[in-house]
Amino acid sequence: MNKTAYEELKQKLKYHMNRYYNEDEPEISDYEYDRLMVQLKEAEKEHPEWV
Repeated sequence: MNKTAYEELKQKLKYHMNRYYNEDEPEISDYEYDRLMVQLKEAEKEHPEWV
């Protein structure tokens, strides 16, 4: 994953977190959200300087 994809993933997660917690209208399943979060954590593990 490159830095641009990482930043896009962070924004996507932020959007979906807002939809779930603040608007109570999730657009993706919990499973899909968790998979995105795993991708984020893996990228941060590989590139701690991005955090």
